[in-house]
Amino acid sequence: MGTERQIIAYKQYFLNFYKKMPKDVQSKLEWTLQLIKVMKNIPEK
Repeated sequence: MGTERQIIAYKQYFLNFYKKMPKDVQSKLEWTLQLIKVMKNIPEK
């Protein structure tokens, strides 16, 4: 699967937010962002 879109973080806001999360939440967020990146159509639910 190729990438459909590029995710860009604005300034340091996302990294500051991300670093404060527990490791398990960080991994779930990474998984979700990866899905958004590679899926052609993103379902609402």
